[in-house]
Amino acid sequence: MANPKIHPDILIDRLLTVFRTLGYDGASMTELAAATGLKKASLYHRFPEGKQAMAQAVLDHLAVWTKTYLTEVVQTSQPLETKLDTVFGNIRDLYHGGTVACVYRALSHGTAAPLFEEAIAAQFREWMDGFARLAVDAGLEQKVAEQLGKDAVVRIQGVLILSQIFHQPELFEQTLEDIRSLLKQ
Repeated sequence: MANPKIHPDILIDRLLTVFRTLGYDGASMTELAAATGLKKASLYHRFPEGKQAMAQAVLDHLAVWTKTYLTEVVQTSQPLETKLDTVFGNIRDLYHGGTVACVYRALSHGTAAPLFEEAIAAQFREWMDGFARLAVDAGLEQKVAEQLGKDAVVRIQGVLILSQIFHQPELFEQTLEDIRSLLKQ
């Protein structure tokens, strides 16, 4: 029997949603198969190493997202305001306006932690560097900009948790606006 057709981007998005919602340990092959519309055998055909390979594919997808929608935007010669509009719009899109949990968090604890912590740390460093670059572009000193880059990532990760707990995505929006204001000081 032929493997059912599913676009790779749709497949990764559906896997991301399961991991984001259930975490690595909570995501069973049955749930992953149901979410993708594929049979378990078809998933194993695409990902012979199973769930770990699926989670790694999600992280690889997010690494490309980070490079494309954060790092490359920050490195352009566009005006600072344009970069800020683009970067923060992209972050809003990634986190559905603060209505979804962060898959990095979901893949950074339990049995997933030792498997993915290096990849997640590398992506967070890229986020920090991107925000620091924006702060330097705004005229801040490098050391201050680097601290602001770290603070921005901490704030975003923290507010994603709070937005979920309190069912208030407006907390996410306000935090993005606060970070944006700090980057323009």
